[in-house]
Amino acid sequence: MSGFSVSRTETRAPDLMADVMSSALGAVDMSVIDPREAYLSIRSASGPSLSALDFQLSFRGRSDLDGLERDPAEHVFSVVYIDPEPGSGRLWDAQGQELDILRPVLYPDWVGSEFDGCHSKVVSIARSEVRDYARRLAGTSDFDLRFTGFHPRSAALGEHWYATRRYMMSAMELPADDPGVELIHAQLPGLIAATVLATFPNTLTDYLDRHDARPLGATAAIRRAVAYIDEHAQEPITLADIAAASRLSVRALQDGFRRHFDTTPL
Repeated sequence: MSGFSVSRTETRAPDLMADVMSSALGAVDMSVIDPREAYLSIRSASGPSLSALDFQLSFRGRSDLDGLERDPAEHVFSVVYIDPEPGSGRLWDAQGQELDILRPVLYPDWVGSEFDGCHSKVVSIARSEVRDYARRLAGTSDFDLRFTGFHPRSAALGEHWYATRRYMMSAMELPADDPGVELIHAQLPGLIAATVLATFPNTLTDYLDRHDARPLGATAAIRRAVAYIDEHAQEPITLADIAAASRLSVRALQDGFRRHFDTTPL
């Protein structure tokens, strides 16, 4: 892990605005910008599969996050919200449904947008990162992850997203020339993938509810988990990694550790 690249940009050039926003959000079409109203001030941090933006933006446009000009490997899930003041902002989906941008919103594949000098906070993570994490939790490479809602499943999870993003931004700006910082950076994509999955409605929650009802009977699986932990004790392993090694879902893994050791895997 080589760390995250941090940059700051201020511009009134629509073409540059489109390039900067597309680098984080996917294919962004800003062809409908009125150049007299265009303005962007942005702080960004980016790595191989994770990026973040803090920006003040004025424009009216539309964003197609699965644009045909973009390689599918580069598609991202993006979460955005705005500060209530100053300025204002709006998002709407392909059906014209207004999205509540004053709380975290998981971008749909197409979104109309209008910003007037507001401060916006965006996190983007590679879709492959989130899907692979979900498949490890589900215990199968065939699991089909789909998000079924754009807003947090609860107010508490929405608040947790704010806290996670603040931590992520501070961690991204740490210099990567320290081995301890490298460990922190290596954990960030998994942290954000897990938080996106926990915060927004998706098919993984229902899948785990259905499959974790089976009897545990996991003595061999728990031994595999313990062996994996011992073998990788010096590496930044996650709960999802341990679950994948044991071939159990996360809940079954946690239940097994509580039953056999009266503790958790971590």
